Amino acid sequence: MKNLSEYFDPFIKMDKIYIKPNIPQKKLINAINSYANGVNPDEIEILIDDNVFGSAKNGAVISNAELYVKASFEEATKAKLSQIQFFEIKSSWAGNDLYINNKKVAEFVQASKKDLIETFRIINLYLKDYHKSEQLDQNLSFADKKFQQNTTQQTHSFQKANSLFKTYHDDRAITNALLQTDHLFIKGLDLFINPSTQSEKLRMNTRTFIEKSFVHIYKNYLEKQNKIELMNDGATLEIVQYICVILRLELLRKNCNVENVDVVILEALKEVYKDEEFANFSLCIIQNYMECEEYQFNNDLKEMFITFIFRMFFTNLFQDVAYTLEEVYEREEFIQFYTARYGENFDIKILLAEIRAYIPDFTFDTKIRTDLKYLCDEIADILLYSNARNF
Repeated sequence: MKNLSEYFDPFIKMDKIYIKPNIPQKKLINAINSYANGVNPDEIEILIDDNVFGSAKNGAVISNAELYVKASFEEATKAKLSQIQFFEIKSSWAGNDLYINNKKVAEFVQASKKDLIETFRIINLYLKDYHKSEQLDQNLSFADKKFQQNTTQQTHSFQKANSLFKTYHDDRAITNALLQTDHLFIKGLDLFINPSTQSEKLRMNTRTFIEKSFVHIYKNYLEKQNKIELMNDGATLEIVQYICVILRLELLRKNCNVENVDVVILEALKEVYKDEEFANFSLCIIQNYMECEEYQFNNDLKEMFITFIFRMFFTNLFQDVAYTLEEVYEREEFIQFYTARYGENFDIKILLAEIRAYIPDFTFDTKIRTDLKYLCDEIADILLYSNARNF
């Protein structure tokens, strides 16, 4: 999920309250030395300076997981966000009191009530997502343990005992074509080429990012880990689409117009696939990733990755790319699969844990994220400031 600071408007201005990356270094060090000893400064997302002289030796610092707070002439208090249901600010005769789960823990006298209420309103939104994410992790952990306990008892499968994915060797035309692009990168073609027009630049740089990312994923997450069941065109198409999902999400977070973003991705996919009809079909799948209720609520990549690994599984099972997940749940092949493998006591969490254990998560791969950042900055600059609309 997103960091706490990302829930705030990057241009928000408040007196005595600082949001990462706009936390003054001296205040941050003073606060940590005063009441948050041992905390890594890089982990602090919010700082509230409650010192009259601005030293920040009283106040609060909040990370993605913990709160440290100290009022004047009071002992410091530490609380884990996992144990907090909500924050509340209430006026008192001397200032503004901070309540955690209906219990007063500190009093602020420097920051305004308006800014404090807005700050902790946003933190409460983060808490809501934080607890949901934590619960999802617990469910997956439970499912992983249950799967491990039951593995020795499972003797049935769709193809052979304990075989979740089937292996295909012949279906590799698209995969091989994309892998052949790797020689271009070795010879020096990089992310930032300089064609004659802005539209061509967007199209070619986006295509290059998609192809480079796929080659990197294939070599480091499939080939090196011997995931032969995923080294075919079905898996390749799902990986390419998920790369585009990550790209689309980052561009929308930069406030780029969704129609312009989709044009950029569509034109790049036409270059990748050399097939306009399939590029349009693929774009529809990419758009469907972001229409699920969980994405609308959390706006992060956790649900995106879960959707991706389910799609990888279904594509392998059916030997076909599905339009949406909903259309495959009632398919006869899937019913046969889970009946044979799990019997009548089928739990989707068990299947998810098994799939997740097999498919590597490359969502936050450093190389991909670095290239993604540069590309998104470049695209956003053109779309937002040059108002590029057509190709």
